[in-house]
Amino acid sequence: VPPPSRDIRKTALDPDFWYPVARGVEVKRGKPKACSFAGEPIVLVRGAGDRVFALEDRCAHRQVPLSTGVVDGDGLRCGYHGLCYDTTGKCIEIPGQTYVPPRARVRAYPVAERHRLLWIWMGDAARAHADLPQDAPVRLAHLRLGDRYRAATPRVDARAIRPWLRRRPS
Repeated sequence: VPPPSRDIRKTALDPDFWYPVARGVEVKRGKPKACSFAGEPIVLVRGAGDRVFALEDRCAHRQVPLSTGVVDGDGLRCGYHGLCYDTTGKCIEIPGQTYVPPRARVRAYPVAERHRLLWIWMGDAARAHADLPQDAPVRLAHLRLGDRYRAATPRVDARAIRPWLRRRPS
């Protein structure tokens, strides 16, 4: 059996679009939350300023999941060797040395918190815009039809989002 594809381009999803990955209440301040989208491991972090950021869930040094690390202010410190990453995925501190290589970084994803959900943009970050989660194209919590939610745009499948809206906070 071949390993699962980790390339979003090989799925039926458009990478240049906002997708929900977690409910906002699931990401607690100071606790990294591991999740995945289209096979890509992601860590969601609510930093000291209550702002959520998303990084690739692997350390640039030894590929250890960053979700096992510790939130350090508005950064995330790897639990293995202690490399600290900022909200853009850049390594800003390496314990025991002053020089930080400029290539020591992980991928950062644009993330927005709207409609009680955390939305992630998996495509080109330069093309990310705040239209979907910020403004009115999706009214998930307002258009209730029995036990189903209906979206105002055909690009969002409400069946994929409904489990997050119905789950109780843990």
